[in-house]
Amino acid sequence: MSRVRSQDKPATIKDVARVAGVSFSTVSRVVNNSKPVDELTRARVLQAIEELRYVPNTLARGLQTRQTRCLGMMLPEIGSSGAAKLLEGAESCVREAGYTMLLMTTDAATARELECFSILRQQQIDGLLWVAATYTDAHRDWQQHHALPTVVVAQDFSSYSLPSVLVDNYHAAYDAAEYLIANGHRRIAMITGDLNDQAVGVDRYRGFLDALAAHSIALEPESGGEVGA
Repeated sequence: MSRVRSQDKPATIKDVARVAGVSFSTVSRVVNNSKPVDELTRARVLQAIEELRYVPNTLARGLQTRQTRCLGMMLPEIGSSGAAKLLEGAESCVREAGYTMLLMTTDAATARELECFSILRQQQIDGLLWVAATYTDAHRDWQQHHALPTVVVAQDFSSYSLPSVLVDNYHAAYDAAEYLIANGHRRIAMITGDLNDQAVGVDRYRGFLDALAAHSIALEPESGGEVGA
């Protein structure tokens, strides 16, 4: 059978099947590695794929397997060193597992987060990593009405039935204050995160205050958070 095809169109799985002299389903088995194919047939299919420069349609394959092997990641911003390190680690792990990742930034704004939820779900991602700040009724309503496996990063949303990967922000702030106190500092200020943010705001602030209390250093409320002996 002729191997000639239009060069202005990408090769399809049907083109591969025609060139390799096999069925459409056999090519699918080789591409998806879903069922055993004898080595000679596999070699013919792989040769046809290389000859035609065929690139599998990930979305079409996802419709068949119900898996796109693509994860989404939402985080407030990527400009800080902490966010960059988090993104680097997540992307490395995702890549090693044979997945790809779609990244979206949210500015920690609820409306933008809900928009990102919808966009990523439309891309048929297999799951979401969400670097969250707060969890509102709007977040809960969306999650209840849409099936999108989600893991929350850096916040404890387990009470909302969302698995979470956490940093011990309380002890991190406690240890930082302890270090300053051990080096003779008694007048210490803290710039907190948003106190509506349990991890970056509340937990770190509690750790800071408890370290001061452990060394009998009183808070000076009139100074807006500065403390003195």
